[in-house]
Amino acid sequence: MRLNVWMTVLALLALPPLTWAAVPYSPTPNTPAYLQFKAYNQPAGFVEHDLWWIEEEHLRRTHPLIAPDFSGYVYGEVLFLPDVRQTFSTLYWVPLPKLPFVRSSVDIKPPVSQNMQDPRSYLSYFDEEAMLQRRSALLKVNQGEQKNFSFETLTPVDWSANSQRLLFKRRAGLLYTGLRASDVLVWDAKKGSVSLYQELTRALEYHFITLGKGQAMNPRIPNMAWDIEPLGWKEGSNDVFYWRAWAYTNYPEKTRYPLGLWSYNVALEETRLLNADEFRIPTDVAQNGFVPILNTSAYPKAYQKKLKGDEASKMKRPKQRQIFF
Repeated sequence: MRLNVWMTVLALLALPPLTWAAVPYSPTPNTPAYLQFKAYNQPAGFVEHDLWWIEEEHLRRTHPLIAPDFSGYVYGEVLFLPDVRQTFSTLYWVPLPKLPFVRSSVDIKPPVSQNMQDPRSYLSYFDEEAMLQRRSALLKVNQGEQKNFSFETLTPVDWSANSQRLLFKRRAGLLYTGLRASDVLVWDAKKGSVSLYQELTRALEYHFITLGKGQAMNPRIPNMAWDIEPLGWKEGSNDVFYWRAWAYTNYPEKTRYPLGLWSYNVALEETRLLNADEFRIPTDVAQNGFVPILNTSAYPKAYQKKLKGDEASKMKRPKQRQIFF
């Protein structure tokens, strides 16, 4: 009996120490009510720039895509030059401070964080004007050369689970005409480099051009425009992402052909065709990154009173009337 007790005690001592701090990797971290999060890559691969009215407003930005470790976020920006009707794009990175945690019943020692008495001290990192001073460009496209009526966009897709790799896409074409090219890229945050995976297009060409003569797709493939569509990372993997492909033709009719569901392994540099006929989105596409949901009406009551007091003091009339001659 005593032997069993001592064996149990020794086994417990061998276990790693428990940490009771709130974990920031949860989709609903222990944060104040005015700051919540939801999955970014939902539905998978469908997040795209909203370029409606860009000719009037000349600027469009994607929602912030926060890394799973909440170290920062990326977003894509598109600018329109009306003189040459040219659209160019930039992908930006903005670092974030520690989350403004609140104490919960399970926290013995709450996480150490900076003073967040003013909610705006964290929310300001998502302000469109304040973030201009904190951002750094990761990649720019269609800049430095005049290309009338051309457009290019950079759009984030999702982070890998370990926050080390960012999957994003580039789309290019002619205004009022349509898409001409699309590319899949990955930013490696640890290495500080961006990789363009042109081998995805080569894999498509090799597979479909070498089809048998009985295949209806074979004669038209060289005359088609390609569209490679990244869907996101595979659940539980930091190396494999899913992608679909489409082909377009204008002659003899405008048609879009599905070119199957594929995967690519970044570490092994391996392209794999999963299904040539089935191109539905896989059920195990990960949703690693988050988009912030800001609700200023949920500020603490004490801070709301402070805001109202500050605003009231600004609106008071001066004690002495100013007279100008």
